[in-house]
Amino acid sequence: MHVRPRFGLVAIGIASVLSVLPAIAKPPEPSPIAVTAVFPSGEQVPANLLRLSLRFDRMPDVPVLPRLAWVIDTDTGRQFVERPFLESALWTPDGKQLTILLHPGRVKSGLLAHDQNPPLLPVGKRVSLTLDDRTLRSWTVVDPQQSALDVAQWRMGDVRPASRDPLKILLGVPIDVQSMAQIAVLDASGRVLSGSVSLSEAESVWLFRPTAVWRPGKYQIWIHPHLEDVAGNRIGNSFEQTHIPKSEVFKRCFEIPMRSAYMQDPAMGYCR
Repeated sequence: MHVRPRFGLVAIGIASVLSVLPAIAKPPEPSPIAVTAVFPSGEQVPANLLRLSLRFDRMPDVPVLPRLAWVIDTDTGRQFVERPFLESALWTPDGKQLTILLHPGRVKSGLLAHDQNPPLLPVGKRVSLTLDDRTLRSWTVVDPQQSALDVAQWRMGDVRPASRDPLKILLGVPIDVQSMAQIAVLDASGRVLSGSVSLSEAESVWLFRPTAVWRPGKYQIWIHPHLEDVAGNRIGNSFEQTHIPKSEVFKRCFEIPMRSAYMQDPAMGYCR
């Protein structure tokens, strides 16, 4: 039996086929990840700096730590330090902020890694953090910051009743940016106030802006014992000391008067 095709067979080249297919748009190239902030944000860092933090505009899709470098400006040129960081990446839950640790064994005195290697932060030198050979931030190294944090030295700025003025706590030294969440403000009934927190003046001032206006009355400030400065010092304990970490929350109190425009005493008193 012979079957005659209804339509004649036509040889069609691949070019002809492709010419009638719809064009497929090429996906746009993704924009590069941007570093929006580097901490510490000041111009100087202590010779025993322990932590650095990077904030990105979005979650990076490739590892960041292997692409970072630590550079020291020496009299003979730029020196790239070998393995200056711990090989662990500490990310915030949203994946946009990375904290890295300079190797603690090379920061804390008396350890072999510290005593047998050149310093990561030579006093008086300029040091830089780079990403893919691009300098993110540079600092001048100053004397080590070895004293324990002392809450008794903290001072408060003015807060006006019936306002949403930010409560300012002058810390005296820069704290680690991750530690800004380690301070909370409570009302007289022990309820944590809703609001936003931030740091300013090179992370040496803590600010809390309440959601609602300040009302006259007594307030408490709770400070978590894990709050640290940029060198790993905590309240009552320095990073250089061998110590048992404190576990209790530090509590201080202040009062907003009924009729006075401002608080009279900027110090934070002990809670009674």
